[in-house]
Amino acid sequence: MHYLLYNFTILDPVVINTSQNVVIDYEPAGLGNRLLAGILDLLFKIGFLITLSILFGFFAFFTDRSSDKISMVIYYLMFLLPYIFYDFLFEVFMHGQTLGKKIMKIKVVKLDGTQPSVGSYLLRWLIRLLEIDMCEGLIAIICIASSKNSQRLGDMAAGTTVIRIKPAVTLQDTILQQEAHQAYKPVFKEVALLNDADIQLVKDVHDFFAQTSHTDSLTKLATKIKSKIGVVTTMKDAEFIATVLKDYNHYQLEK
Repeated sequence: MHYLLYNFTILDPVVINTSQNVVIDYEPAGLGNRLLAGILDLLFKIGFLITLSILFGFFAFFTDRSSDKISMVIYYLMFLLPYIFYDFLFEVFMHGQTLGKKIMKIKVVKLDGTQPSVGSYLLRWLIRLLEIDMCEGLIAIICIASSKNSQRLGDMAAGTTVIRIKPAVTLQDTILQQEAHQAYKPVFKEVALLNDADIQLVKDVHDFFAQTSHTDSLTKLATKIKSKIGVVTTMKDAEFIATVLKDYNHYQLEK
């Protein structure tokens, strides 16, 4: 039990090795975050069932088809299928997130740095039926709390884990960030042409090559960004990339 509590409170970073041999450290989603995301997803599913039940009740009342066997089969399928496939479908179409995961700012990723495939999500979902739905989550809780990369059995089989996509901040951090945000004046409005995936890739590559002093790689990255957003600047490459990241963050906070 002491070991489980230790892993619950102190999490080692998840190390992801990309196909370009770039090593990226991510903060794993703790057991608490994953449990809260699961509870939120359960509430969404219950809300769906209640809404559908009310709608079907009105349909049956006004059409007098409550005893129609075909209608009842359709009714139960409409109930069960979305409820059962909820996690699988949302993770596929929301790129590793359910509604609960999105609220908690966590997502499913592959440990090799690639985008999880439909097969990966399917394997996670199939094993989920055993370790969460059939065992009331006990197996999943033990595995997440005790495994190196905070993985449940489904993650281990699919080569995935769940990470935080937004670091936790304190109230003091928030106040300082707000002050810094208000004082900052963006340089390149063209960063609006980039999306979250672009910026995450830029940040990961920049952080890695900045640490290893690979100036040539930083130059290539800066050139690609300039070409994509259509800007010309005399800034040094590292300064330009850092400014792009700051500008994008500023505009995101403005939304």
